[in-house]
Amino acid sequence: MHAQAISSKLPPVADPTTLDRDTWKWIAIAASVVTGLVFLLTLLCISRIRIAVACIKVASQAVGAMPSILLFPLIPFVFEVRGAGWVCGLASSRGEAQPPPRGAGAHATARRQISLLYLARLSFTYLLTSTTS
Repeated sequence: MHAQAISSKLPPVADPTTLDRDTWKWIAIAASVVTGLVFLLTLLCISRIRIAVACIKVASQAVGAMPSILLFPLIPFVFEVRGAGWVCGLASSRGEAQPPPRGAGAHATARRQISLLYLARLSFTYLLTSTTS
């Protein structure tokens, strides 16, 4: 009897899942509308999809007839690695462990070091511009 007295004093509560059910109902409606629109767009683009599939078939036949075309990307990569090695070789050959000489041949050695530095910078610039193309 005591429980009935307490429950009679509490306000009447509506179903607590009503808000959740309403939310999920509208989410389902929105998802259905989006799905229907995607389906209609697919039906409208079916001719373009067929053309794309035909292009892929022709391209695969061309690659099947000439499989060496798959090796083409390796050639520029080999040249890039070679160029990077050349730049690294120039940079490492420039930094010698000997102090600059003093005396009669000092000017020629300094000019040689400046020209190597210029060549290294030029090579590095060439390497950067060739990779961006």
